[in-house]
Amino acid sequence: MRRVIYSSHAHPIEQGELQRLLRFSQNWNEEFGITGLLIYYPADEFHPATFLQALEGELHDLEDVYAKISQDNRHEKLVLLANDEVRSRWFGEWSMDLRYLTTDDLRRALPGFTSANAFDAQDTKWIADASVAESLLNLYIT
Repeated sequence: MRRVIYSSHAHPIEQGELQRLLRFSQNWNEEFGITGLLIYYPADEFHPATFLQALEGELHDLEDVYAKISQDNRHEKLVLLANDEVRSRWFGEWSMDLRYLTTDDLRRALPGFTSANAFDAQDTKWIADASVAESLLNLYIT
């Protein structure tokens, strides 16, 4: 079994479209034994919207899903952060779940994050750091 983690800048997306994407992903993933979590960080005046996702499953299934994601026009600057063999699932109870990342989540996951340095943290270069991504995903491990 493997875990793939990626991040990308996202075109602004309405909540209804995110919910449709979630339902589609849940159905697809359930059929292929894939589990995971999608984190969405909405755009604001300082940075673009951002996706951070972990997917877990068999290599060939994850390769297929990641190929589809890489062709999806909702993503820009797709960055593969991890593609690791793992012994257990972090998100085994979810075929897919969706969470909206907040400033409070950033405070909990990133040591030293304060409202005084929030502007720097909202520069989304940090999302392409694998250790930061894992810290954020760790907030939701089931």
